[in-house]
Amino acid sequence: MIKQLYPYQQEAIEAIKSAWKRNKSVIICTATGTGKTTIALNSVQGMCYLFVVHRDYLLYQTQQQANEPIIILSGKNKLPKKNNNKTPVCATQQWLSRPKNLEKLFNTFSFDALVLDEAHHAVADSWNNLKIQFEQVYPDAYVLGMTATLQRTDLKPLSSVFDELAYYKPIKYFADNNYLSKVKSFTLECDIDVSRFT
Repeated sequence: MIKQLYPYQQEAIEAIKSAWKRNKSVIICTATGTGKTTIALNSVQGMCYLFVVHRDYLLYQTQQQANEPIIILSGKNKLPKKNNNKTPVCATQQWLSRPKNLEKLFNTFSFDALVLDEAHHAVADSWNNLKIQFEQVYPDAYVLGMTATLQRTDLKPLSSVFDELAYYKPIKYFADNNYLSKVKSFTLECDIDVSRFT
């Protein structure tokens, strides 16, 4: 069943496709709970894509939201012996980090796109190496990263991995337009001295 998209999701999909005309590797940033997976799945619909997540439970969330069958690869899962090599795949980064798994996957499938969930991880060596290897095997494929935060605590820039920020909306936009609950912040007074940590 195809879910009706929110206006900002449709806007994001159009922005991604427009950005792909300029750059193969793009990233989007919207707040947690705004349906980035839905945006990504609609952006790559009709393609054979590799959708990478960093937790097992996200595999099944992605599978449930997809409008087509997806092969799930995680833990001890093996590639199916019989498959259509154009079927999309959703796999954990941990499963893909095993060289034999990645090699078999690339020898079996003809991917058109790579989707990286929680793309702020993409500058880490394991994620970046996966992206580099993917692009070597599929030089004409599209890459889409999605994250709720463009800033990493180690300050490594995501621009070292992605060529363009295709779409961004701050959390205030979603709260102001009733897509998310209003933000409330609180402060507590305390006598803790944190100066030695800075």
